Amino acid sequence: MNNIRFKPKLNIKTILSPLLTTLILALICCSVADDTTIQESYNDIKDDSLKIMQYSSSEELSEEFKQKLFDSGISFLGSDNIVSSIKNTHPKFTTEDSEFKSLFDKLNGEFKEEFIDKKFKIEKIKLEAEEAIKQIPDTQIIKEELEHYLGKAYRGFYLSLADCMYDSVFTKKTSKEKLDDFFKGIPDVNGFSFSFFLKHMNATKKRAILIKKCMAKGIFRSPIGSCDQRAEKRYPYPILEPAVKMEP
Repeated sequence: MNNIRFKPKLNIKTILSPLLTTLILALICCSVADDTTIQESYNDIKDDSLKIMQYSSSEELSEEFKQKLFDSGISFLGSDNIVSSIKNTHPKFTTEDSEFKSLFDKLNGEFKEEFIDKKFKIEKIKLEAEEAIKQIPDTQIIKEELEHYLGKAYRGFYLSLADCMYDSVFTKKTSKEKLDDFFKGIPDVNGFSFSFFLKHMNATKKRAILIKKCMAKGIFRSPIGSCDQRAEKRYPYPILEPAVKMEP
C-alpha cells in the first residue's frame, strides 16, 4: 500500500524549528514508538471511549465524560511516547520547559472545549476505523498496514499539537495563534492541522470498508487492481498544502 503522505512541500534550504524538525522526522521516518504504546494511552478509559460511538457530537457528552477525554488527551500529550520524540533529537528538552507548561495551561483554559471536541472526533474516527479494519477477513498484512497508518495519524495529531507550544519564526504567529489555527483546520507552514489528521484517519476507515466489501464479493483481483489498490485509488490520503511558501 502507499506510504503515508506526510512529506512537506518545503524548500530543502529552509531551516525548521527544533520541534518541527522532530515532528517531520517522526512522521516521515520510522515510528519511535509502537502502536501498542498508543493503544495504552486510552486503555484507562476504554469502556467510556466505546460510548463515543453512541454520540455524534461532543456537546452530547456529560461533563464527567468530557473531563475524562480531556484528562486522557493531556496525559498522552505529556507521555513518554510524545516526549521521547522530542528528546531523540533535542536532549535538553524537558516537560518543565515554560513553553510546554504554557501549552498545557492554554489547553486547560480558553482552548479546553476546543481540545475536548477535537479529542472526541479523533477518538470516534479511530474507533470506527479500528472496527472497520477488524471486519476485513483473512488479510493480516493489509490489516496491519491500515492499523499502522491509522496509528501514525493518531500520534501525528498529538505531535503537531505539541509543536504549537512555540511561536513561529516563519509566520510570526504566536503559540496561541498557532493553536487556534490548528484547531480551526488552518494548515501550518508544513500543512499540518487537525483537519489533516482527521481526513487521513477517515480515509483509512473508508479504505477498510471498501476492502471488506470488495473481498466479500470475491473480487480479489481484476483489470482495475486488487481490493486494496482500488481502495487506495478511491480514498487517497490528503496531501500536505503548506500555508506559507518559503523563499530559498
